[in-house]
Amino acid sequence: MIKLRFSPEYNCSPIWQPSYGYSENIDPRSLPISNSLLQSIIEWDNDFQKCFDFDLNNKEFYKQEDSELEDAKDKIAYMIYLNLCEELGEKYEVEFYFYVSNSKKIQWGL
Repeated sequence: MIKLRFSPEYNCSPIWQPSYGYSENIDPRSLPISNSLLQSIIEWDNDFQKCFDFDLNNKEFYKQEDSELEDAKDKIAYMIYLNLCEELGEKYEVEFYFYVSNSKKIQWGL
């Protein structure tokens, strides 16, 4: 079984393959997934990358957004995770590794 992690990170793909204490960043185009799921991943990640602004004059590089907008983006991330699990099937084990509040975890059944 191939283990993957869906976990967004600055300046790289949100797909990772953990291995012996190290995680390798995976290009989602290398996965056996539909074109529509691939496009969802790319679009969501592009939007996620826009949240970082290294021109800010403080140590907080992640730009806070409206909480409703962040909730919507979190839900999209979770739907992408569910679709990854479904499309990759039994040969893959996909982990959702993304900070969400406890109330969201309960709401999503995690």
